[in-house]
Formats: sequence, structure tokens, C-alpha cells
Amino acid sequence: MDTAKRLADLLSERGMSGNELASLSGVSQTMISALLRDKHAPSIRTLDLLCQALGISLEEFFRDMNKAPSDEEGANDIMLLLRDAGIVKDGETVNHAQAKALLELIKANSDFIQARVEQIEEQDV
Repeated sequence: MDTAKRLADLLSERGMSGNELASLSGVSQTMISALLRDKHAPSIRTLDLLCQALGISLEEFFRDMNKAPSDEEGANDIMLLLRDAGIVKDGETVNHAQAKALLELIKANSDFIQARVEQIEEQDV
């Protein structure tokens, strides 16, 4: 997980906006927007101010960044990928069990999938 995603997740978990974080932390809204778009890397001082406003330590910020995503997070990611690829249209749904099954299928066949992707890329060259 990257810093931008971690920061966005923390804001979402707290139901907090970037403007609220700016107000609480003293970090400009422009800087927070750049951080959330992954256009700028925060200094340790800036990150410390943001963490204080979010009610966590720097250690907590980084500790949770390195955890593996849960099956539910993976299933949600699969759903987003399906929508992005146009396989599932807006308004259509794939239930959690279906998304999780697809995730398990991908995990079990990742070597094959990677090899096939490489073959397709070589053909396109």
C-alpha cells in the first residue's frame, strides 16, 4: 500500500474530508490534495502533523501499510477491476462470493496468467 492510498483509507475510515484534515493538521489543502493524488511525497514533519490530526502515530501509519489485503479487500479490488474492464457494467453487481471465487482463481493460476500476459505482449510488439 502506498502513502496516498493509506491516507485516503484513513480519511474514509474516519468520515473525514481533506478540508477537515487540513484544518486539524495545519497542512494546506493543496498539499493534502497533492498527497492524495500521489503527486507529492510528504516530509516526515508533514506526515507527523497529519497523523496527529488523524489520531494515530507514525508507527501506526506505517505498520498498517505493510499488511496484506484481506480476502474482502481483494474481492472488492476484483469488483473494481471488472467494472474498469467493462466486464461488469455500472449498476450490475457481482456478489461477494463470486468476486472472492474469481480472486481465488486468479491466485491459484497467477503463474499461468503471467506467462499468458507475457505471450500476448510479445505478440503485440
